[in-house]
Amino acid sequence: MVSCLLIIFGIGCAILSIKLHRRSLYLFFAALFLQTGLFFFLNAIYVIRMGFPQAWSLLPIFTGAALLPAGWRRYGAFKTTYIILSTAFAVLGTVMMFFALHLVAFSFAQFARDWWVLPVLLTGLTRIFIFLDTRHMGEPGTNKA
Repeated sequence: MVSCLLIIFGIGCAILSIKLHRRSLYLFFAALFLQTGLFFFLNAIYVIRMGFPQAWSLLPIFTGAALLPAGWRRYGAFKTTYIILSTAFAVLGTVMMFFALHLVAFSFAQFARDWWVLPVLLTGLTRIFIFLDTRHMGEPGTNKA
C-alpha cells in the first residue's frame, strides 16, 4: 500500500516537473519517491528481503541518486556540485549500510570514535572541490554555463 502511494506521488511529481518549466525540485522528489516506492514494492513481494532496521540506510543512497537528474534538469548539464553531493550521499548510505547489515565486526559508535577524522577530511576536500569548481566557472575558455 505504501509502495503504491510513493509511486503515485513520484509520478505526480514527475508530471509537475514536466509541466512547470525548469522545476528541478519536483524531479528530485519524483526520483526519490519512485526509488523508495519501487524498493518497498520489491520488498512487499519478497524479491528483496530486508526489514526496516536494515533498509533505512538506503535513503541516503536514494537521495544521492535523485540529486543527479535534478541537477541535470536545473542546469542542462551535470555540475560538479551535484556530482560531489550525490557521491557524498551515496558513500554515507553505503557506510551506514555496512553497519545496518552487520557486515563489520564493530559498532558504528566504535567506528565514529576511531575514525572521526575521516569524515572531517572528506568534508574539507568536498568543500575545496566545490570552491575550485565555482571559482573557475566564469573564466574565459571554459565551457561551463
